[in-house]
Amino acid sequence: MRARRFEGMGPFIRLWSGQVVSLVGNPALRFTVVVQAWTQNERATPVVLLSPAAILPENLLPPPMAGALIDRVPRRTALQLADAGGLIVVAALALSYFLGSPHPWQVYATVALLGACTAFQNPALLSTVAVLVCEDQYQRANGLISSARKGAEICGPALGDLTVAASGISMVRWIGLVGFAAALTAVRTTRFPAHQKRTGSSPTTWRNGHGLAAAARSPRGRFRRPIGLS
Repeated sequence: MRARRFEGMGPFIRLWSGQVVSLVGNPALRFTVVVQAWTQNERATPVVLLSPAAILPENLLPPPMAGALIDRVPRRTALQLADAGGLIVVAALALSYFLGSPHPWQVYATVALLGACTAFQNPALLSTVAVLVCEDQYQRANGLISSARKGAEICGPALGDLTVAASGISMVRWIGLVGFAAALTAVRTTRFPAHQKRTGSSPTTWRNGHGLAAAARSPRGRFRRPIGLS
């Protein structure tokens, strides 16, 4: 019975599993960067500067704006660009530490670029729901994505803290590399439909309206009855 609840979601579950590893590894890496910035000179200024560097890219690229850009390319390409971008950024950071201590601006740029990759990764993953999942599984797929994002915000820093205590900061960079590599591999191995449904409106408008309509038709849909009306 439990297996039938996810019937028809095989490709999406494969894609989601790879993205979960990336979603956890990204905040773990950003957390350890902040920890390292503090332990190097025990000054609060680098830590204060790293916080807006991580947050601003996601605020400057809100989901509607990022979604409009993602709609211009295929879903697979959008996810590949986000995951490959994160992989390149983490690899460049690891290389800079291997060659010597990186300059502060390199660390700030790394954190900002990782935030930008996350800003594109989240809406790109959400956009695959209408492509890979049957209509009656929309709510479950969106719930999996939301749980992964919220869980990563908690588990990512905790994983980074435990890894630093057990194996050192360098191991967290490997976790970041493995996370983005796993996400990119999942995208490459997931089969996307060759043709996607389109309407006269933009893809974003179609997807949002189609998802709301599906939720309204669902027996447990939140939009079946307006609040306050009997």
